[in-house]
Amino acid sequence: KQTGIWDLERWPACVVPSNETKYSTGFSFRNPVHFMPNVGESLFSIPGADTYHPFGEDGDHLEGVAEHETQALLDHLFEHPNTPPFVSYRMIQRMVSSNPSPRYIETVARAFQDGEYNGKVYSGKYGDLAAMTAAILLDREARSTVLDMDPHHGQLREPILKVLHMMRSMEFSPNDNMEVDMGDMHHRIGQMVFEQPSVFSFFLPEFSPSGPVE
Repeated sequence: KQTGIWDLERWPACVVPSNETKYSTGFSFRNPVHFMPNVGESLFSIPGADTYHPFGEDGDHLEGVAEHETQALLDHLFEHPNTPPFVSYRMIQRMVSSNPSPRYIETVARAFQDGEYNGKVYSGKYGDLAAMTAAILLDREARSTVLDMDPHHGQLREPILKVLHMMRSMEFSPNDNMEVDMGDMHHRIGQMVFEQPSVFSFFLPEFSPSGPVE
């Protein structure tokens, strides 16, 4: 028997009118998701049910409708024109530079889109992470020795990461294998693991450290 989130006995939660309805399988949903019919689809009564269903003239449920709609949304987001620069910008920030230039972001985004970089074809398809990674690490902004001398260039590490990296570099080992207790770090350095103020962690998605961006 299938056990996926939508794989209930016959009718998924999207056609359940009440806030909590139990099926013969024992599954139940609270505030179930409702999938709206597309243009041109009609509402037909489900046999033996006090509700309506937006699929098929005979009232039969088309298997996988919920999955198809969910997959369509994911495909839409993946293919959205904002996705390549959005992903590229954040990957560059975590691998090379906190303030990448617009040219750098565009180069990486094109590698993500085309599946190739600097004349080398990787998959040749949209969404190629190998081509994107190559563009990030082989770009002139990542390899320039001149930029290495610029105090404003590079990657700014968060305070808690600096502490953890220092402990690792010093090969820190607690006595008697006791758990390390880093108390009051939020007030000491302004940051602590699992104590972020919002779902965006300690920094908003568009945050960029101060410094020149050319």
